[in-house]
Amino acid sequence: MKEADAFLAASPRSPLRAEAQLHRATYLSALQRTDEAIAAYTQLLSGGVEAPLRYLAQEGLGYAYEAKGELDKAADAFARLSDLAAKESAKLDGFYQDRALYHKARIAEIKGNRAEAAKLYHEVLDKAPGTSLRDEISNRLAVLESK
Repeated sequence: MKEADAFLAASPRSPLRAEAQLHRATYLSALQRTDEAIAAYTQLLSGGVEAPLRYLAQEGLGYAYEAKGELDKAADAFARLSDLAAKESAKLDGFYQDRALYHKARIAEIKGNRAEAAKLYHEVLDKAPGTSLRDEISNRLAVLESK
């Protein structure tokens, strides 16, 4: 954290600034300084960061809200991630689409909406049959569908 803060203070125009801000926000989350992490992710996202880092920051924001217990805000953050991934799908070869939908399904499951979660998990498998999340999703579906 000290190194990220020092770099950010000393390098206001560095092309690596957004990456350092993302690391800093991630460190804040890991240290359970959730409100600070949310502020850091929000600030990073408001700065017009490039697509791959924007996806990671949006995902981090969703995780931070989830850690704070604000599931509706987490769901909104993951929905924005899904919208970003869908909008830029052709340009980035579907980058993060599966992960974004997975997070939406996961939050629906946590909130107790089993039918919506199952629908979204199936959507991930339909839209991205080669997803690296296949085993995790299959396991979650097996549990959901056995209840």
